[in-house]
Amino acid sequence: MPQINEPYVKKSSCSYCGDAPVNHAFSFLESLIAFSLEVYLARPIRYSPRLLKDLANRIPIFLFETLALFKLAKFSSDISRANTFRSKIIWEEAQKRGIIMEQVIFFGKPLDHYRATTNNRKIYFESIPIRPEFLDMSQNWDDKVILKQEFEKHQIPIPAYFSLSLWSIWNLKNIEKIFSKLEKPIVVKPRVGSRGRHTITNINSLQHFREGISIAQQISSHLIAEEHLQGNVCRATLVNGVPYLATG
Repeated sequence: MPQINEPYVKKSSCSYCGDAPVNHAFSFLESLIAFSLEVYLARPIRYSPRLLKDLANRIPIFLFETLALFKLAKFSSDISRANTFRSKIIWEEAQKRGIIMEQVIFFGKPLDHYRATTNNRKIYFESIPIRPEFLDMSQNWDDKVILKQEFEKHQIPIPAYFSLSLWSIWNLKNIEKIFSKLEKPIVVKPRVGSRGRHTITNINSLQHFREGISIAQQISSHLIAEEHLQGNVCRATLVNGVPYLATG
């Protein structure tokens, strides 16, 4: 019988990434560019949701193409370097459909970012390709601050929190002030991201708080510090008319 490749969990040298490793430098750079542009485009995005989608699509294109231009990144067609079993399955299906799929290699290390070429159009995506119509949104719901603000609008309980930018992270007095105002234990996490990467929980001391900020900052230029939400509380809101559920 032919041998069947079994799913596997990619080992990571970073315990804070767990089974979903990302390149720290690239992730930080991506978040820095995204948040920097958002500052200047906040008002236009508010009145033009389409601009948000276009921005989300163009940031990786600009970033990857620029890195490739300066020989800092390249695109590989070697399917054996796929980061996860899931990505390999998607890649195999793309090949069956005649879609050219390539993986982004950053400083010699494969990322979980890919470029697919179909109908002479290049599509960039992370881990899973999502149909464009499902990316239409009036807000960046992956931003934890924006999502919490939406919860508040619907009178949904959320833990007290602070958003941390590069400036507030470097300001030690500000860190101490935030720590004193939050009820312990505290959770520190990247402001944008998923799968619990670089999320530090059960923080009770100022020293641990600073360490948590340093760890979360490895992959994101903007962080969020919040009080631990006691119990398993279900929260819900509507995102573009669709119920959104979260537990904490």
